[in-house]
Amino acid sequence: QVADGARHNFAPASVRYAQGLYVAAAPCADTPGWGLGDADIGLRMMSLTSWLDLLCKVKIKHVVCLMGPEELAKKYGSLGDGDLAKTCAGQGLNFHLLELPEAEESGDVLLTPEVLAAALKQLRALPKFSEES
Repeated sequence: QVADGARHNFAPASVRYAQGLYVAAAPCADTPGWGLGDADIGLRMMSLTSWLDLLCKVKIKHVVCLMGPEELAKKYGSLGDGDLAKTCAGQGLNFHLLELPEAEESGDVLLTPEVLAAALKQLRALPKFSEES
């Protein structure tokens, strides 16, 4: 599990203060260019499957995704069940999307204080780890 965790940049956020909260890179972050372009679809599917297996091994119940809808569709529209939310749901995971705004000129995604506040609000709204079985 340690090797899988390192592969997906997966780690507990804070064992002392936030039991059950983990931080991970999105699936396919470990593939060159996110697996887009000329990348083998099999390589992308193996990365997604490995990511989902890791989440299930450590009994993750909720995925909070910080990504724009266009980027989400581009990266995961051809994988799994056709989008990341459906793929996560198929594994028994609750999927929560917090859309990131894009910079007008560059098209880069902006991680602003407002987005981080929305992410924290979403996390606080989830059931406590001790209340979920």
